[in-house]
Amino acid sequence: MTFKTTIWLNTCTNLLIVLWGYAALSKLMEFDKFRHQLFLQFLNKSFSDISVYLIPGLEISLVLLMITEPFRKGGLILSLILLSTFTIYIGLILLKIFPRKPCSCGGVLELLDWGPHFLFNLFFLFLNINAIILLNNRRKEETHS
Repeated sequence: MTFKTTIWLNTCTNLLIVLWGYAALSKLMEFDKFRHQLFLQFLNKSFSDISVYLIPGLEISLVLLMITEPFRKGGLILSLILLSTFTIYIGLILLKIFPRKPCSCGGVLELLDWGPHFLFNLFFLFLNINAIILLNNRRKEETHS
């Protein structure tokens, strides 16, 4: 793997680490607001009760997985799943599928309108997919050398 490719892999991964760390921290710092926004979603109350703890916990877990080399690929795959889920949700909002559109993202992301938020997520999906591909290529090169 070339030096430039390694730098790109690390950049993609580090940006995802910052994204998930920031997302978790902003939710935890404004926990009551996050909880209120989550309960305004279309989800049933029992799922919201679980999600209010599950989402920040997952985001923190993703950070821990991605900063630990042996678990990085698993973290990147879980990141892709969670980011895809959030992006699909935003896409459904843009398609006007849901009558209510509360944003429980927290921090500066809640200041974005849904269109820019969707593009923001697509950008991070692109980084996430790139990181997985590059990590796979690096591991293949290591096993063949």
